[in-house]
Amino acid sequence: MLIGGPLAPPVASSADTDAAIPTLERESIVFAGSRGYPPFEWQPPDGEPRGFLIDLEDALAEQAGITARHQQMEWRLALYALEHGEVDVVPMFISEERRRRFRFTDPFYYVTHAIYGHPQGPTAGEVIDLTGHSVAVVGNGYAAERLRALDRPIDRMEMEDIAAALRAVDTGKADFALLATHTTRRLIADMGLMIDQVSPPIWPRAYAFGVNKDQPELFDWLQYHLQVSHANGGYYRIYSDWEDQLEWHRQTLSDVLRNYSWLIAPILTMLVLISLWSGLLQRRVETRTAALRRALRRRRAAERRLAHAAMHHPQTGLPNRANFLRRVTQIRKQQPHGDLTVVGIRLNRIEDVVLTFGDTVATELLQAFGDRLAEYGFEAIGYLGSGSFAVASQHPVDPEHVVDVITSPVQLEEMEIDPQLSLGLVNDRGDDPPEELLRKARTAVSAATECRRCWQAYHPGLEPDQHAVLLLRDYWHHGTTDMLAYLQPQFDPITGRVTGAEALVRWQHPQHGMLLPGVFIPILEKSGVIYRVTQWMIDEAVQLAKQFRVVGHPCPISVNIAADDILEHDLIGMIEATLNRHQGRADDLRLEITETGLITEPDRVRQALERLRQIGVECAVDDFGTGYSSLSYLSDFPVSTVKIDRSFVGKMGSHQRQHTIVRATVQLAHELGLRVVAEGAEDWDTVDTLRAIGCEVVQGFVYARPMPVAEFTAYLERQLQES
Repeated sequence: MLIGGPLAPPVASSADTDAAIPTLERESIVFAGSRGYPPFEWQPPDGEPRGFLIDLEDALAEQAGITARHQQMEWRLALYALEHGEVDVVPMFISEERRRRFRFTDPFYYVTHAIYGHPQGPTAGEVIDLTGHSVAVVGNGYAAERLRALDRPIDRMEMEDIAAALRAVDTGKADFALLATHTTRRLIADMGLMIDQVSPPIWPRAYAFGVNKDQPELFDWLQYHLQVSHANGGYYRIYSDWEDQLEWHRQTLSDVLRNYSWLIAPILTMLVLISLWSGLLQRRVETRTAALRRALRRRRAAERRLAHAAMHHPQTGLPNRANFLRRVTQIRKQQPHGDLTVVGIRLNRIEDVVLTFGDTVATELLQAFGDRLAEYGFEAIGYLGSGSFAVASQHPVDPEHVVDVITSPVQLEEMEIDPQLSLGLVNDRGDDPPEELLRKARTAVSAATECRRCWQAYHPGLEPDQHAVLLLRDYWHHGTTDMLAYLQPQFDPITGRVTGAEALVRWQHPQHGMLLPGVFIPILEKSGVIYRVTQWMIDEAVQLAKQFRVVGHPCPISVNIAADDILEHDLIGMIEATLNRHQGRADDLRLEITETGLITEPDRVRQALERLRQIGVECAVDDFGTGYSSLSYLSDFPVSTVKIDRSFVGKMGSHQRQHTIVRATVQLAHELGLRVVAEGAEDWDTVDTLRAIGCEVVQGFVYARPMPVAEFTAYLERQLQES
């Protein structure tokens, strides 16, 4: 619905605001949005972006005398582009989670969502009815955000756009779609799909322009011109141009009657005459009765399908988690104090089966394995998804015997597959509820998988570190918002001048205070999210290095990276984008990678380091001397610097062998044309020794500890004044 009356943004009088009109020192502004969201915005093949939002954005820019540029993309990429400064403005639904990341203008439209399904498929009148079903949503959209927040087993399928989500329902890949109503109802008609809206409208949400919180001037400018467009009628002219498409709906009987009112009288006359024909009336009654009977049969069949779907896995047809827990509860009621063994079973590398033989073979394998478990005689069986099963028995379970029986080859129609299993067992006499027994069994399965054992009995020592779990949860909630970059200066031991700095991350945790990287970095690495911290640190390093160069004291900054940053992510593309975004210099950024990290896929690492050298970013071997093949790395990888580990530097004054290793490393590096950085110097005797053997750069507490950016900046300024 259109915002009007008291909901329209207030506009101050010109006499009050002439002196405070926001301005932007730029010639254009970049708007981003979905390329498949008609009639709001879309981009036809080989055409220019169109839609209500496109016209509104052009009008706001023209009103201010600048140019609006439009970038249409997958919706999941639009928010990423806005958050990372690649675009300026994105129109979107307002939510509390998004308010933490962006600033929003006054709303200018309201849109609702609804649940859509196939006429012959399951039914769902509200969101809670989606439990146990596969639901297609727009990737990174508002519906996906709401479903992620629900603590319910909903199989969320994030699609490229609304059309893709509707096709998933039409082809049976998804049971339902949860989508914005305005666009969906028109696309269903345009695409000729047999899909119905099965729920009333839900989640009425305000639509507004979102701006990165780092751009307050842009937000003030956009808010002002949006208010002006409401005041001068520009917004309403654009809305009227698109009203027929924005408020489009299927033609109803009342619409037909209204459009063809001149035919109503003759039609009524004909209906009166026809109603007098008793024979025809009887046939109509019989037809209607038959239709009602068919509808009743369909409803009963749908109820049976829903009841079955609620207790069985949709692809394999095996009993699901809820079914398993219900059966265990029944066993407990029958024998409340009897022995009960719950076994978790994981079919390892099921993903390899999918990638090699396809989904059909993988499903057949899961079904055949489930049949094998049923033949073994377990009282309860459940399939938990992703190749994981759970079984329960009231009789003693010999894990070795179970492994021997269920690991024999599974014979399918076209091939024979040897299942690779991990088992976890937990024995109980009625102390734990079924959910807790299942959790303990899965904990034992994870321990068996990690230790590469066939089976593992549960014991409390297997429980994960609660502190680590809570820290990871806090990271997912806050990301890098509370993290800080500390800088430890690096010195020329001859002149005593700062030649660079190493960036070290700190986490200013709201509850635990300042956390050192050794506390949380291993947790983030194990969880596979360390790349986001690396990306943030590189962004900080490029910005700081540029600031230092501007004030006349160039200071290259080193950032630690992991091998996974190179192998599993587009590290080079990210660095190039960061340098372009901040107009930074490549030679102001240095990357440090541990020599043990170079072991993983050395050919790919070598190619990546070569590309970094081509764009001007120097790379160093960090913690040199702690790995296994140090000398080969110096010759095989395009690095410019060797960083000697503190374990050697800190003891070289009291241990002759450590002194000899450091001296030999410096000589070898110089022979290969490499620079040497020694970290961990804690006294001036060590500095004197390093200077004597030709080490170019020294880093350690003897000079300075890692310090906040403001303190480091003051440190550099004092050096400038003393020079």
